[in-house]
Amino acid sequence: MKSTTIAAIALAIATYAGRATHADPLYHVTYLGLSIYPGGAINNLGQVVGTSNSQAVLYNSGQVTYLGTLGGAISGAEALNNVGQIVGQSTTPAAGPGEAFLYSGGTMTGLGGQPGYPGSQATGINDAGTIVGSVSTSNGGASEAFVESGGVMTIIGTGGASGINASGQVVGTTSSDQAFLYSGGAVTYLGVPPGGSQSYATAINNSGEIAGYSYEKPPGSGYVPQAFIYSDGVIQNIGGIEIGNVLLAIPTSINNLGQIVGDTNGSLGSPNRAPFLYTGGSMYNLDNLLDSSGAGLSLELAYGINDSGTILAEGMTTANGYQAVLLTPVPEPSTWVMLMIGAAALLACGLRKRRSPVTHA
Repeated sequence: MKSTTIAAIALAIATYAGRATHADPLYHVTYLGLSIYPGGAINNLGQVVGTSNSQAVLYNSGQVTYLGTLGGAISGAEALNNVGQIVGQSTTPAAGPGEAFLYSGGTMTGLGGQPGYPGSQATGINDAGTIVGSVSTSNGGASEAFVESGGVMTIIGTGGASGINASGQVVGTTSSDQAFLYSGGAVTYLGVPPGGSQSYATAINNSGEIAGYSYEKPPGSGYVPQAFIYSDGVIQNIGGIEIGNVLLAIPTSINNLGQIVGDTNGSLGSPNRAPFLYTGGSMYNLDNLLDSSGAGLSLELAYGINDSGTILAEGMTTANGYQAVLLTPVPEPSTWVMLMIGAAALLACGLRKRRSPVTHA
């Protein structure tokens, strides 16, 4: 094969690769075999937690484990870290509000509450085992955000905490509907994007990027939830998915690549629902990104995204009703094309060596 031919092939492949990198994301669907509504989470090991049949559940490599309760009838898992610790809320034998729990090493332990706030709910945990959530009055009329570490629960403000990153930065929302960041013992209020009203922080990654939403008022419409990113002191509206001629988005998770997933409505079977993916500055309707494995599936909610880009979602199936699913990124054609480029280069080197003149002593 002539070197000019090899060069031409490499050029053609590289040109195709450049075009392929701009293709929309594509995902393969794996069914978990159960519904985990009203919510769930996924870690970097691909382990999933949620609620099924009114009990906290762990899905791990095809195996489903029910975690039990704190003595009551109902429990639900909210979050997990990368070492397999799980947090959520469970009822207890006593009448009254539920109690936050930590599930670790096969044992569920209640975290209790605070004076005047007997109810509690855990919503996040980092790999160091620091837990965040909220405590509430017996009737749920008021709540306080907490951080729990080493068995000590510390109140950090009104409202509730929703997420924590590796360095212990915490995000949440006050009782007066203000998104906040708790870092180094200090609370920073994030404000709202220009033209927005109220703000709610839902997730934070290890770079300190915060995902949340505020209420915006498009022309000719009432106030609607739209997504924002907060980074380095700047809050930016990133819009949403077009539903009924307006953009809607409520983020649920952000990974360490800055990819965000969420919903337009947080309830199954409700109108105005479509899960979204925000990546590379673009917003996508996840229903439009499925390969043939998604035939017969209509996605409604997106619960979480891990650092490999795998998304935990839920939707309606024609055969089995509501089902939780994993959406795994399908490698872009450019990945394979670059391998072909490398093979062409190796071939070219091999040909050169074989054609090199032999020098006789």
